[in-house]
Amino acid sequence: MTQMSIAKQLSRFSLILLSLGYFNLGWELSEGKSPWWVWLLVTAFTLAIAETLAFPWSIVRALFNRWISSDTKAFFAATLASFLTVVILSWSNISAQGLLLVTAATLARIDLQMAAIEELKAFFILNFLGFAGLGLGSLAHWVANHFELVVKAFNQLF
Repeated sequence: MTQMSIAKQLSRFSLILLSLGYFNLGWELSEGKSPWWVWLLVTAFTLAIAETLAFPWSIVRALFNRWISSDTKAFFAATLASFLTVVILSWSNISAQGLLLVTAATLARIDLQMAAIEELKAFFILNFLGFAGLGLGSLAHWVANHFELVVKAFNQLF
């Protein structure tokens, strides 16, 4: 097996892992009957992950560099990071899901970078996989809960 084929297989694996992470999140949100604003927050989170990792003119990277440009700003950034760490540890079940998505997206971004995919294309790929995974997870949850209805509709079609 050549080095290029191994890189292609790893790239596929990381993209599948990213999709499965979002699939799981979509399933969990549907199972919990989450309100529309939670879905909106998840959509913003998905866009923020892709923007941070792959967008050519990343706003988050520019803000981060500005935050740590002086000692005072770095102190406030460290204080904010400490506060967010406490919140994350307090809500470990929710933050574990977010951490999984960030990790999977980072791995996928590295693999896309190794495959010489441009930043803008990588941004759209990460977003597409995230939203497709969310939608498919929600759809799979709905189908699992309405299986008789799906079978009935399928039997009427054929």
